[in-house]
Amino acid sequence: MEMDDSVWYYWDMKTIFTSILVLSFLLSSVLLFSQNEYDRGLLLGFNISNFTGSEPGLENSSTIPGLSIGFFQEFELGSHFSFRPEIAFTTKGSRLQTVGDLFLHQVVTYMEVPLLIHWIINPGDRTRVFICGGPAADLMLLAFNEVGFSEDIRRFEMGTVLGIGLRRQKLGFRVHINQGLLDLDKSSSLTSVRNKTLSFTVGILF
Repeated sequence: MEMDDSVWYYWDMKTIFTSILVLSFLLSSVLLFSQNEYDRGLLLGFNISNFTGSEPGLENSSTIPGLSIGFFQEFELGSHFSFRPEIAFTTKGSRLQTVGDLFLHQVVTYMEVPLLIHWIINPGDRTRVFICGGPAADLMLLAFNEVGFSEDIRRFEMGTVLGIGLRRQKLGFRVHINQGLLDLDKSSSLTSVRNKTLSFTVGILF
């Protein structure tokens, strides 16, 4: 038991250290591009998420709604491209079947840091259409369901983001998919559970 506790302590310290590195990279990116033209604003979003993978019972899982709120800063990289780091508080999860017709709504809250590249399809137009993509790092803040708090969910998550959107004056709209890459269930190495989220986001420029 002592060996298991020390192993989990090591992984918790590792995730905290990695999260600090991610946030440091975000800050350094802001400082690096601070001389370039940039925009900043508020993010508000709605999502639907589900768990996917090989764990028994996931075939009967279903989506649950979630929310996100955060900030972004977007740096112009020429006429066709921009770099957009974001930081947001977001919720994800799934409706899971337990025994018979009993279900649990597993909710996981994250501090999420996507680092996105926007490809602007029609630069110069008043309404800009873009395709975006990039990695996202998530630090798990809290996980809970109707029974109580969950202790077997990985503290650190990585994913890939791919989306499409448009922006006109002070408003932007985006639809994107975030596919988790790491196994969420740290209680077993025999199964695999991953986040998959479809998000609808509004960006409001300051």
